[in-house]
Amino acid sequence: MWTLQFLGKFKGLLPLLLRAMVGAPFAFVHGYDKIMGPTGFDAGKDFVSDPRASSLAPAFLLYVAAWTEFLAGFGILVGLFTRWAAIGILAVMCYAIFGIHWSDGFAAPNGWEMASMFAVMCLGIMALGPGSLSLDRLFFQKAALNE
Repeated sequence: MWTLQFLGKFKGLLPLLLRAMVGAPFAFVHGYDKIMGPTGFDAGKDFVSDPRASSLAPAFLLYVAAWTEFLAGFGILVGLFTRWAAIGILAVMCYAIFGIHWSDGFAAPNGWEMASMFAVMCLGIMALGPGSLSLDRLFFQKAALNE
């Protein structure tokens, strides 16, 4: 009988795939877009002035969120301080779900479907750890092996 047990050989790649699917969009799309204004680098000023984002949180926290998305996204992508970076993205996604997108519904064009998907993926990264192909493993081998 044909089974899918051969896929078990690739389970070591799962942390890398999860990290890539969370880290790349946050480092190079979501976070990058927030810290870059329409005319170039503005450190998040354009994002902070968005009335939808700024209605519930003070400007300082929105700057923190923008930089968290960018820096934690990059950290997740390369596997550096991976679990801590995933906690940061998870916190931002919780604000995105409940503070910004909740009233739009789950699957609406601006709903909370994508934010909830990223939140669950961050939980997976936190549970699985950085994996063997990560800077955490290179720099902190004992901690990375303790997955």
